[in-house]
Amino acid sequence: MENTIINIHTCICCGSEFIETDRTATAPCCGRVAHTQCMVEMVARNTSRWHDVICFCGQNIYMIERDTYIENRVAEDQARQAIFEERKKNPEYKKHFIELKKLGRERLKAMKELKSYVRGRVNEYKIQIQTSINIIKTAKVAMITLMKNSPEFKKYRSSCAKYTSNYNRFRRMYNLNDMEMRAIFGVRRRVWRRWSSQPSWIIGRPLRVRI
Repeated sequence: MENTIINIHTCICCGSEFIETDRTATAPCCGRVAHTQCMVEMVARNTSRWHDVICFCGQNIYMIERDTYIENRVAEDQARQAIFEERKKNPEYKKHFIELKKLGRERLKAMKELKSYVRGRVNEYKIQIQTSINIIKTAKVAMITLMKNSPEFKKYRSSCAKYTSNYNRFRRMYNLNDMEMRAIFGVRRRVWRRWSSQPSWIIGRPLRVRI
């Protein structure tokens, strides 16, 4: 551990001061304190097969043994190759291997023929149901238009616009970023779509037809 004064009042990741409701995590190497979410994000960003997890003090929280991994992988490949060469000397192995490859080629040929057959039948099926699909699409568009002109939808659209406007004004007023806004509200704000270009998922999704 370093012989320095450790500040336990601010997060080592984001630099903001702790409040009573914050959950905190302590680094095992130096004792520095961070928000639990900040610590999890820091570890997640630096964790992979070839990267160590390094604390802000410069020490390794978790170190990957790369040399051992590579040596084990090379040894396994060599052992597997030796077994393969030994089996090739067996005449029965070669005979069965050729038979298996022949069956594999037959399977691929049968699969191609099946795909070609299915493709032709699917085209026939689409032609047969095209009239019904056009009727369903027309009915769906008419129903969406009817619901978008309803008082309930207009009220919902107005409430969304008011919320978005006040949300952005609140964020600019107190100079808050996305992470701070998520911490305040607890969830990520939904990005509202343009109502003039496409219907809301509340209207469009229930009208989906599954076959």
